[in-house]
Amino acid sequence: MQNRHPNTGEELMVGFFDSVTELIDEYKEVMKHYKKTKQDSDPEKLHATLRLLQRYFNTRGGLPV
Repeated sequence: MQNRHPNTGEELMVGFFDSVTELIDEYKEVMKHYKKTKQDSDPEKLHATLRLLQRYFNTRGGLPV
C-alpha cells in the first residue's frame, strides 16, 4: 500500500482490512514453518505470534495514520 493519506473513510477501512489479511496470511505461513520444523510447542507459537503482532502495530499495519 502506498503511504499516502486516504481520501475517504472507506479507503482507510479497505486498507486496514487488506493489512489485517496480510497479517493473517503471514501468521499462517509462520505456523506452517513451526509445525514443519517441529517447533510447535505453545510457548514457541505464542512467542512467534507476539513478534508478528508487535511488528504489525509498531509499523501501524502499513497504514498512513
